[in-house]
Amino acid sequence: MPISYRWDAARRFLRTTMHGHVTDVDLSEHVACIVHDPAITAPVRELVDLSAAERVDFSAARLQQLAAAAASHGDRFAGMRTAVVAPTDASFGLGRMYELLADSLASPITVAVFRTTEQAEAWLQERDATS
Repeated sequence: MPISYRWDAARRFLRTTMHGHVTDVDLSEHVACIVHDPAITAPVRELVDLSAAERVDFSAARLQQLAAAAASHGDRFAGMRTAVVAPTDASFGLGRMYELLADSLASPITVAVFRTTEQAEAWLQERDATS
């Protein structure tokens, strides 16, 4: 599967990793897994790592649906913070598009996009310190 995740319940930390060629269908299936995984409960800190993704084919429509779905599951995702690691220009652009859509649709998820894992982890830790 091009998208995998690990949930660390003690740290309330979700690490999502994308590999190879990732499509809209893969993203939809992954989101369904997260939404229906009873172990994952709010609040959640998530790091989405696109470093190993060779090609990311997400449509603007799919990203909008994802942001809208998060907004409709407000209680499930309340207080969630997602740091996206997007090292390429294309993945960074898609990440920023999702960040803006989530914000405009009043998603309960705060999204930020970074070029490196270190930057993303620092943001998540910084946010922890202020929570």
